[in-house]
Amino acid sequence: MALDFDTDLDDEFNINVAKMRVTMPHQLKKMLARSVADVCAQAGARYRRDQNRGSGEQLELGDRAADSISISNGAEVGLALKSAAAQSGHYDAFLEMSKIIRKNSPDLAKQLGL
Repeated sequence: MALDFDTDLDDEFNINVAKMRVTMPHQLKKMLARSVADVCAQAGARYRRDQNRGSGEQLELGDRAADSISISNGAEVGLALKSAAAQSGHYDAFLEMSKIIRKNSPDLAKQLGL
């Protein structure tokens, strides 16, 4: 993910001359956190899906490739749930549910990457 800002904001973000380091203001970081997490989750899921297509580890449901799922990685399911929670604006509720799952079913939580 790339963000393009005008050079007027270099001081605000403490960007050095080589533009190798950036310090994001806390308020902006907090505002962008969910969106960035969602983009990362989607990219990771797409990457894993593409990797699984080549390895033959997917279970096909019907004739459509869009309906295929990977059953070998519970963490992918957890990531999909996290992404859906972020997209729907219910990420805080997802975190609360994750706590309950970790408490009641620690093995399942571990498999889901919670």
